[in-house]
Amino acid sequence: MALRWLKALEQGFDVKLTAGTHGGCLNLLTAKDSPFGGLESLKGQTIGVTDMAGPDKNFFAILLKRHGIDPISDVQWKVYPADLLSVALDKREIAAISGSEPFSYRLLETGKYQLIASNMTGDYANLSCCVLGVSGSLARDHKPAAAALTQAILEAHSYAAAHPESVAQSFLAHALNTSEAEVSGILHGQGHGHHAVGEAFVKELTQYAVDLQRVQVIKPGTDPPSVRGEYLCQRIRLSRLWRAPPAARRCGEKGCWPPRCGCWAVCLLLPGPTPGGAGRLAKAGRWRNSPSAAACCCWR
Repeated sequence: MALRWLKALEQGFDVKLTAGTHGGCLNLLTAKDSPFGGLESLKGQTIGVTDMAGPDKNFFAILLKRHGIDPISDVQWKVYPADLLSVALDKREIAAISGSEPFSYRLLETGKYQLIASNMTGDYANLSCCVLGVSGSLARDHKPAAAALTQAILEAHSYAAAHPESVAQSFLAHALNTSEAEVSGILHGQGHGHHAVGEAFVKELTQYAVDLQRVQVIKPGTDPPSVRGEYLCQRIRLSRLWRAPPAARRCGEKGCWPPRCGCWAVCLLLPGPTPGGAGRLAKAGRWRNSPSAAACCCWR
């Protein structure tokens, strides 16, 4: 999840994010008969989480901040094992619980709980929740493989968005303690048709980085562009084994996927810029400025 990775990237973790895979999957719940029907009502209350550094905790801290509630001083966060969160809520030890799927879906299906907020509403409904990351060594040494992997996973998400029942049926062969109805229900509730790549992906990560600064997760002195890193758009020579997506065929540049194909150009995030780092790459002749995107560099 994007909100899990950005802090690690700020600390220099050698992973490159290549694309957003889908929207949705973070939920804030309360009891059906609870008086806490909105974010504003949670001021002074305790929220149950499974991880103080979890993406759900970070996301709802951001939402609380946007609604005028300080997530540090105006609410308390209490850690529970996942299977005890609903028990604590039933006992009124806490006002709300946060989590992701399938945990949230199963609780809502019981009819005992209601949704306070999620990342499928408001501004965040149009942002990636989960992202694809590859190891730094793969991005540096095997760029076509990293790009092909990204393409394959995005195509799988597109298929899931268009055929959730088919995916659910296939998934049952590899999963325990679930059902076709549950898997397809979860897929219907998420945005698997939303795949941010290229500049759109960078903008989404930048927004998250700024939001995390506001809730004191990312250091205030960190420049958001440094958190997201410099990015390079991968130009991929199409092999006989690859089927060019419609977007690639419309680009008018035969045999490759230029950055102007926003829905299929793959951007590799590199670590935050170091003094002289970009210059050294340029002098080595490994990259050049792209005429189609002023801030983008294209591999040849």
